[in-house]
Amino acid sequence: MNDTHLDSVLLLDDDELWLRSLGRLLRTRGLVVRPFTSPEPALEALGASVPKVCVIDFVLGRGWTGASFARRVREQLGTRTPPLVLVSATLAEIEDVDLLPFDLCLGKHLDTGKIVDEVLATAAEARRAPRSHHQLRPIPRRERKSTPDQG
Repeated sequence: MNDTHLDSVLLLDDDELWLRSLGRLLRTRGLVVRPFTSPEPALEALGASVPKVCVIDFVLGRGWTGASFARRVREQLGTRTPPLVLVSATLAEIEDVDLLPFDLCLGKHLDTGKIVDEVLATAAEARRAPRSHHQLRPIPRRERKSTPDQG
């Protein structure tokens, strides 16, 4: 059965310390946290229960990126895809095309409380009125600065 858990968040990050830390903070704010350190079991879990939000790191290892995972989620769930939030330490280095599958992009350099607030706001938004990912917070197009070697 594919149901949506009203107060759950799927966390996917290969850094177990970060996963535990963010998970603990989200739990203290009332969310049910489903943590994963690799994409395959996370995709399998999405087949059984769709969370209100997925929080995904970009560098996942073993050939996976957050973008490849997000694209698979969108393929697998279609219109039932929850908001996908990217939280990455390498945000400035990620190409724009790899940011497209995400509804919200945050840097790990932000205060953890701010990250938790944004995840909670995104979950609340999704709970009030499920929408397509195009109707959530758009990612503004970033201007790339040219470096001397780019001519």
